[in-house]
Amino acid sequence: MLEEKIKNLFPTFDKEHELIIRKEIEGYKIFESRIEAHSERLAFYALIDAAQGVKEVEQKEILTERGVHVDMGRKYFSKKWFYKLIEMMARKKLNRLQIHISENEGFRLKLPGYESLCSNQALSYQDMQDIIQYASKYYIEVIPSFDTPGHLKHILKSYPQYRLKNSESALDITNPKARLFIKGLLSSVMDCFKDSKVVHIGGDEFIPFDQYEFYPDLETYAKSEIDKDATGSDVYIDYINDIGKFVMQYNKIPRIWNDGMYRLDQKSHVSLNADIQITYWTSWHEGMAPLHSFITHNHDVLNFMDENLYFVLGECAGYSYPNVDKMQNNFNPYRFPNRHKNTDSSREQWIEINHKQYLGSYFSIWCDDPKQ
Repeated sequence: MLEEKIKNLFPTFDKEHELIIRKEIEGYKIFESRIEAHSERLAFYALIDAAQGVKEVEQKEILTERGVHVDMGRKYFSKKWFYKLIEMMARKKLNRLQIHISENEGFRLKLPGYESLCSNQALSYQDMQDIIQYASKYYIEVIPSFDTPGHLKHILKSYPQYRLKNSESALDITNPKARLFIKGLLSSVMDCFKDSKVVHIGGDEFIPFDQYEFYPDLETYAKSEIDKDATGSDVYIDYINDIGKFVMQYNKIPRIWNDGMYRLDQKSHVSLNADIQITYWTSWHEGMAPLHSFITHNHDVLNFMDENLYFVLGECAGYSYPNVDKMQNNFNPYRFPNRHKNTDSSREQWIEINHKQYLGSYFSIWCDDPKQ
C-alpha cells in the first residue's frame, strides 16, 4: 500500500524495500533496501527519501506541524487544484493543510443550512470531504479556518442585524443572537471537518485594535456585563473565550491570530484562555504583544512569519513574493516576526529548539488580489 502511494507521487520509482515498524525508534532509518520506522506515516516519509535516491539516512521528526495555509475565502480553488497541492505537500513531507473558507470578499464552502451565504464559485460539502479524504491518504490533516469576529463583510451583507455599529466587517459581539449565529455556522464547519483536531477561529483585525474609542457600544457593554473598569478590549477577549469554549465542546482545539491579544497599549480585565493556541504572524504595530507574552501565558504557538512565509497575490500591503533565495537566506523556523521598530529591546524574536510550546510553522497563500 505504501509503495503504491509513493508510485503515485514518483511514477518512475520502482524499487521495493523491506518495511519494518518498530515503536522503539523515534523516527526512521534507511539502510539500502531496508526501512525501519516508528509508524506507517514515518515509513512513508522514508520511502519519499528513497524515491529521491537516498540509500542511507536516519531522521527524527522535530516539528509537529509543517503546514500550508490557503485563502479560499477571497479566491476560488477547485478540488483538482487542492489535490495537486496535497501531492506537492506530500513530496515535501508537509502534514497540515489549513483552508481559509471565509473572508470579507467571499464564503466558499456550501454548508448544510447556509448555502445562501456562498459566493458564486464555491466547493460543495462533498468536494471538501473528498479533499479531506485525499489529504488523509498522504497523512495530511485538513484544518478549517473561519475568521470571526472580523473579516465578515460578505456574511454580514446577508445578516446586517449582526453588524457592529461603525463597521462593515465586524460582528456585534455585544449581541447574544450574533454570537449564537456564529456558533451555529461554526457547528456546521466543524461537522464538515469532523476529523480535524483543530479549528482556526481567526480573531485578527476585528477593528483597529488601537481605536476602541470609535466603538462606544463595546465600552458600554463591558462596564455593564463584565466589570465597571472593563473596556472594549475585554469584550473582544470575552468573545474569543466564548467561541473557543464552544469549539472545545467538540473536542477540538481553537487557534487565533496574535495581533489583538496581550496588547502593550491596553490593560485587560479578562484573561485569554490558555488552551487557545496562537498563530503568530506579525508584530507590525508597536502595541502588539511580543512572542514571549504568549509563552509566559502558557499558549502553544505556531510560526506564520509574514515577512518570509506570506505569498500575497498582487503583492498587497507591502509584501513581495518570496523566492527560493529569500527563503533559504532569511527563513529559520525558530525565528518569529521582528518586533516593531520602536521597541526598546531587540527586534528579533526566537524560540528555542524543541520548546514544548512551539508546534511548527506554516507557509501562507493569501489572495488579497483574487484576480491575480
